[in-house]
Formats: sequence, structure tokens, C-alpha cells
Amino acid sequence: MKKKELMKNLNVLNVVMKFLSKLRSDTMVLFAIVGELGAGKTLALSYLAWNNWFKKKKRLYSNYNFYGMPFTPVNSLPNLDKMKEGFFAGDELWLWVDSRTSKAERNRIISSILLKSRKRGITIAYTTQTIQQIDKRIRDITDFIAYPLMSVNNDYCRIEIFRGPRPTMSSRMKNPVYFVCEPIYSIYNTYEEVRPPEEKEEYNEIFQPITQNPAWIKFLKNDLGLTSKKMIEQYSNKARAFISGKMPIG
Repeated sequence: MKKKELMKNLNVLNVVMKFLSKLRSDTMVLFAIVGELGAGKTLALSYLAWNNWFKKKKRLYSNYNFYGMPFTPVNSLPNLDKMKEGFFAGDELWLWVDSRTSKAERNRIISSILLKSRKRGITIAYTTQTIQQIDKRIRDITDFIAYPLMSVNNDYCRIEIFRGPRPTMSSRMKNPVYFVCEPIYSIYNTYEEVRPPEEKEEYNEIFQPITQNPAWIKFLKNDLGLTSKKMIEQYSNKARAFISGKMPIG
């Protein structure tokens, strides 16, 4: 994308700040991101996680790995019940829950954890291929449904957002959210598959530098031709500048 075109898009990206500022920090929000495989769901989810961590100073929880910002891995179902006051990024959350749970356990998670989370100051954002995959009890109380749309050259992503559980033209938010993709690619592994919940209940905040992100390193080497450790570090510093807010993402 040419610099002039990029700057024009960046002027629109600030819409997300106005949107998120309307959501009270002490209120739990259920946010669904819907799309087929490769549509940019996890990319959009990771952007929202970064936005909540950097701009809203929220603690991050996730069932997949982040790089360049601290987060608490949620690798077991009991850990879902421990989350308080933060932002939880659940990639393919309902498939993850279904993979190792009985019907009774699934009902307990829905009723005892997620429905009660409104009193815990937790924003739960999750991805799904179709909204019909979601349990009706959760679907009916979902606050926002979003659809990511990638630009032709994959330089930036547009997120169309609808209020409430049933998207209609009247519930569509006037201004979509735009953000630059490349810095967000540095904070999660695009090749990572969400693993089933584990038995262990480790629950500690961790930090992983973006140079430990295998997908980011593969992109720098294969796509950009950066082969030396010094070149990789220098280019990664640009991504760090975006992540730290020194350069605008959205």
C-alpha cells in the first residue's frame, strides 16, 4: 500500500477508539467474530486483544499464544472460572469447550461461568465460523457480532460490527473498524491450532517476545528475505513500535 493511501486509511482507524470508549470498563461484553476459515477472525480477535491491553490497560487472557504483550494462558476449563477484570480472547471457543466436555459440564460452564461473568468485569471475545455453532443461551446475550473483511492485498482489515445477537442493517454500526494487519501478525502465531483443554491448571501471566513467534520469523525470512539475526531484530523493532503505540495500528 502506498504511503498516501496508508495515511488516508489511518485517519479512519481512530474509529475503533471512539467505539471502544463507549463500552464501560466495568461491564462484561460478549463479542462474537464470525467468518469462514482464512477470513481473518483470529487476526481481528488479536487486534481487539491488543486494543484492550494497550489502550484500555486490561489484563489479557487467551486460549492461544500472544507475543510482545503479557497474557495469562487459559489452558484448562477450570481456569475459565478464575478470570476477573480483563479481556479473554477465545479462538474457536465453543469448539474448544465441546472438545473435552460432557453435556453436563458444558451446561455448567455456560451457566456458572459465562453467564455470571457480567459481574466480573470480563469482556469475552470469541471466534466462530457460524453464529449457529454457539449455544443459544450465549447467542441470545451476545452484545456484538463482527465480520472481518480483508483488503485485496491483505494490508489492512475492515471489521463490520452489529449490535445485538441478530445482525440487521438497522443494527449495523455506522463506521466500521479499520486496522493495519502486519503489526498484528507479529503478536500471534498464524499457524497455531487451538489445542483441546488440558488437565493441568497452570494460571500465570507470561510474556513472549515477538522474535519467538515462529510465524512472524517465517514471514520475515520467506516473504521479506530477512535472513540475518540483526535484520530480523531491526524489522521486529518496527512491529514493537506499533505494539507500544509509537506508531498507529488503528
